[in-house]
Amino acid sequence: MERDHAIKILMTEENERLRQTLYYKEKSKKKTFSNSNPRHMTADETLDELACAEWRGSWKSMLKEAGKKFKTQRKLIEDAEKEIAQEAKRMEQEVKRQEKEVEKGRKEQQKAEEKERKKAE
Repeated sequence: MERDHAIKILMTEENERLRQTLYYKEKSKKKTFSNSNPRHMTADETLDELACAEWRGSWKSMLKEAGKKFKTQRKLIEDAEKEIAQEAKRMEQEVKRQEKEVEKGRKEQQKAEEKERKKAE
C-alpha cells in the first residue's frame, strides 16, 4: 500500500513537470533600452527616456488592472440598457392591451345599443 502511494506521488510530480514544460510561459523581464553609454547615464535626454519607459510600463499595468473593472462596469451598463429596453417593450404591450380592451368595450357597448334600438322598434 505504501508502495502504491509512493508511485502515485512520483507520477503526480512527473505529470506536473510535463505540464510545466508544455504549458508554462516564461515571464521575461521587461527590457529598458537606452541609446547612451553608462558613463552618460545622467544626461537629461537619458533620464527623460528612462522616466518615459518607466511611465509606459506603469501605465500598461494600470490599464490591465483597470480593464477588469471597466469590463464589469460595461456589463452593468449593458444589463441596465437591456432592462430599460425590456421595460419599454412591456409598457408598449400594456398600452396595446389597454387599447384593445377599450376597443372591445366600445364594440360591446355599440352591440348593446343596437339591441336596445331593435327592441324599441
